[in-house]
Amino acid sequence: MPMRLAFCFLMFSFFLAWNEAAGQSRSFDRPDSLRGYLSAERSFYDVGHYDLTVRFEPESKSITGHNRMTFRVLDQQQRQQIDLFPNMSLDSVLYNGEHMQFEREYSAIWILWNEAPEVGSIHSLDLYFSGKPQIARRPPWGGGFVWDEDAAGNPHIGVAVQGTGASLWWPNKDHLSDEPDSMDVRLDVPDQLMAISNGRKQSVERSEPGREQWHWKIHHPINNYNVTFYLGEFVHQKRTFTTAEGNSYPLDFYLLSHRSEEDFEHFKQTDEMLRIFEALLGPYPFPEDGFKIVEAPYWGMEHQSAIAYGNDLQNNEYGFDFILIHESGHEYFGNSISVSDLAHMWVHEAFTTYLEALYLEKKHDYATALDYLNRQRTQIRNQRPIVGSYGVNDKPTDTDQYYKGTWMLQTLRVSLADDELWFKMLRELHESFRVQVVEGQQIIDFINTYTNGASSSILDHYLFQSEIPLLQTYFEGEHFYYRWANASDEFQMNFQVVLGGEPVLLSGSTKWQKISVNEKEISVNHRIQLFNLKKMKK
Repeated sequence: MPMRLAFCFLMFSFFLAWNEAAGQSRSFDRPDSLRGYLSAERSFYDVGHYDLTVRFEPESKSITGHNRMTFRVLDQQQRQQIDLFPNMSLDSVLYNGEHMQFEREYSAIWILWNEAPEVGSIHSLDLYFSGKPQIARRPPWGGGFVWDEDAAGNPHIGVAVQGTGASLWWPNKDHLSDEPDSMDVRLDVPDQLMAISNGRKQSVERSEPGREQWHWKIHHPINNYNVTFYLGEFVHQKRTFTTAEGNSYPLDFYLLSHRSEEDFEHFKQTDEMLRIFEALLGPYPFPEDGFKIVEAPYWGMEHQSAIAYGNDLQNNEYGFDFILIHESGHEYFGNSISVSDLAHMWVHEAFTTYLEALYLEKKHDYATALDYLNRQRTQIRNQRPIVGSYGVNDKPTDTDQYYKGTWMLQTLRVSLADDELWFKMLRELHESFRVQVVEGQQIIDFINTYTNGASSSILDHYLFQSEIPLLQTYFEGEHFYYRWANASDEFQMNFQVVLGGEPVLLSGSTKWQKISVNEKEISVNHRIQLFNLKKMKK
């Protein structure tokens, strides 16, 4: 395996082993439920806007801040849950300038209303906070702050909190089901640093001697774990991307100050990537916020409209930077289509990982994409179902949501044997759920409906069972016998064989079927779908 790809898989294998060790005795307790359960105290209100101000103190690795949370009341409740990690202090809660009572239970903050707010009314709470946020152990997988330095010794600071939770550093309704419709982010930093965030830059103003406040506005809904910042000394390149329909939005690239003008050449592949994604899935979902790539002090993360990039300008042997392609692909699956519970994070990761292969297919050909997929196939574990437990913030402990998920999609595509339908479905899937929070079952139902039920038992098996299907075959005389095992009685899936040198699709179920063929003339094409093969004796 070429060195660069070997390194990437080594890193993912390390992540895999580390998470498996952490997850061997995984059980769920009260803090898990408080973090992951959509309780009445959370579901009675819908957040419309956050106005977040954070002051950074790099020397003490601490922050202070204020978040004005504006929300609409959907049901009557006198106790309201927001979230902030126990090591962080919620200093005060104000409503119309008056202090409100609140209590803490682990990461949950219970705000106590004297009277339940009226249904349909809109309110704002001012949440003041401070502390030293958790430092990331292994970013981006282990959530937290990264207080780093660039090659010149300048501060380079960032955060990644997917799965861990945005309440690691700022108070909010930390549940995937509720995204603010828009957001303002104000970052107060020492004036030698630039402060980049999501959305469009509004202003940079002196807040006090030696400090500046950078104001960014996010015009689209955003899930909380995507809200981010990058502090450092950057060089900036800006250009414009024009869509197939003739619309335009800005492309911004922020690299650390020691980078040269030639280093920006690496990101010319961004334009081709955006055109391929647009052709596959439709227009970029967040044009009002533009598209940014920002050099981060960790490998990468799909921070909406401000992708974290830390792959050191490296292309793989297929000629593309997979961190750039993967994290940008999340703008469609993860940022635009967002799931309401970590249990269905496969919607984010499986589709985005498959986008890497589809990018290669459109850039080169299907054979190259298939070769790429087979390199990833070795990472599949089959030790637990892809879909996790609901309501407890069940962060996956392996990479099957990526690789098994993408192979599930590839396997379904081959079984459908209709690429025109397949690509039309992918595009309409994104168009149907564009910039929405969804239940994982909605995606499953959409695919099942679109394929007239042909995908139902396939998705059910790969998502909710740990073992992959087993194709059993044997010969008797001039007949080739086959059936699916390790599957429910309802399981049906087509598979491809090479018959007389030509690909042929066979319809398979859990009942024995046969075709007339010479044993030397047929072989199962096992490289294009995910299943095990067992050649049996009669």
